[in-house]
Amino acid sequence: LSNLIRFPESSTLPSLYDQSNTFWEQQITKGSGTSKGIEFEFNYSVPKTTLNLNYTLSKSTRQFEEIENNEVIPYEFDQRHAIAFNCFQKITKKIQFYLNWKFSSGLPLTLYNNYGLYTPMDSFFQPPNEKQSKTNALQLPDYHRLDLGFVFNFKNDLIHQEVILGVQNVYDRTNLLYQYYATDIEELEGRGALPILPTLKYKVGF
Repeated sequence: LSNLIRFPESSTLPSLYDQSNTFWEQQITKGSGTSKGIEFEFNYSVPKTTLNLNYTLSKSTRQFEEIENNEVIPYEFDQRHAIAFNCFQKITKKIQFYLNWKFSSGLPLTLYNNYGLYTPMDSFFQPPNEKQSKTNALQLPDYHRLDLGFVFNFKNDLIHQEVILGVQNVYDRTNLLYQYYATDIEELEGRGALPILPTLKYKVGF
């Protein structure tokens, strides 16, 4: 990949109070990158059961002159391993059970200081950003979750109705979205995705 663009970490865009002629095009830096990987997929199906297994091994890097002295760094969305397993089991003609399990390596992370709760509307000024690590040098914990549920189908000549009752994140895994160093308590804090969550979907087709 070539001619990639990114904001260097030293860039500061004007706040709402500034009357500056600085535009984002004057702040960006150009660089290059690589992306490579391989994917494997297994499918098995019999009249009442369908199984799908997918595994992806990949690596994606970036390199910018104005970031980390032109060192090769991981891409923000680089995930070395990704696994998806799906199972669909017919119970009756109208009822189907499903199971979905997902796993992926944690995303690369740049650790920053944080001086308090993030409240974007409290101030027009940017919060202080003090790096505590190299760019994307750390890694979030691995992401994984299990979803279970049932699908109820009701068909006639004119209308196809479908009701899906399920539970996302069955074992209540706390998958972190980001981490930061909280200077007030001098500990590494994190914020996660949704916990265990019941779901209801209704679909109508004509």
